[in-house]
Amino acid sequence: EFHAKTGGFKVKTVKDDRSPGNTKGYAVKRRNYRYQIQGPNAWKVIEKLNGGPVAEIKFFHMGQINLAGRKVRALRHGMAGAPGLEIWGPYAEREEIRAAIVEAGKEFGLRQVGSRAYPSNTLESGWIPSPLPAIYTGDKLKAYREWLPPASYEGQHYRIVNAHCEPRPHPTPPIMVGGHGEKYLLRVVAQHADWWNYSFRDHALHAHKQEVLKAHCREVGRDYDQIEQVVRVGILIAETERDVERLRTEPFVRPMADIPLAGTPAQVTGTLQRIVRQGADRLTVNFADAPRPDGTLLFAETVLPNL
Repeated sequence: EFHAKTGGFKVKTVKDDRSPGNTKGYAVKRRNYRYQIQGPNAWKVIEKLNGGPVAEIKFFHMGQINLAGRKVRALRHGMAGAPGLEIWGPYAEREEIRAAIVEAGKEFGLRQVGSRAYPSNTLESGWIPSPLPAIYTGDKLKAYREWLPPASYEGQHYRIVNAHCEPRPHPTPPIMVGGHGEKYLLRVVAQHADWWNYSFRDHALHAHKQEVLKAHCREVGRDYDQIEQVVRVGILIAETERDVERLRTEPFVRPMADIPLAGTPAQVTGTLQRIVRQGADRLTVNFADAPRPDGTLLFAETVLPNL
């Protein structure tokens, strides 16, 4: 909106504000609905709605699925440690779409939890889905900050009127950029990020991505060692290798395609220590058997003291 209104472009922008937490009896007016289908059984619900397997949608890429006789836009991510989708469509169709999702999910134990659950559904991976916009410092964003109007909000529990971000945060919150796209995203990491968040798959790929980032840093004149590396690892852990193999097939365990590290405490410890030696400054972990506590507790007792 800022660039559209200040850059001399002949374009029209439309803003579709989020629904308020407290409508005070007024009708909600939106252009689009937004629903999420998340959880260990999410993909089963999605395939039932689609009428069969869904064409591959890469992580955080857009695609389409069939739903209630319509083509529906979908964003692939995982808000509960397992693959899921966020879907959009015209607001007038929201109840028909919601009803179809609820009906398809009955046999899989689907529960409706509402938008207030959104900020808490990724705690197992250490990610808070309420990111702080990185706009508060820097000369390049000064014009944007001056263009922004004062913020006002009136909700159920608090209200603010014509608020400005003064004083600005000090120290400035670090900017974290997550991902591993070699052409564009790692370039952004080299130029702007204080922290780089990387989802681990294997040691060789991790080392390759690090070399790509080093090359971008050299090109933009950035010290590679100034960037703090945060590596996210999905873990399946059990006392013995036999227990690990048994857990792989349990229905409550998340798809192993999203869990690159499976093993005993000694095996998990060795892999994580190698990741740290390879340059990780911080680790974020999520467990394949969550929300069951077994893996988390075993990790805390046997692996964490060795890191």
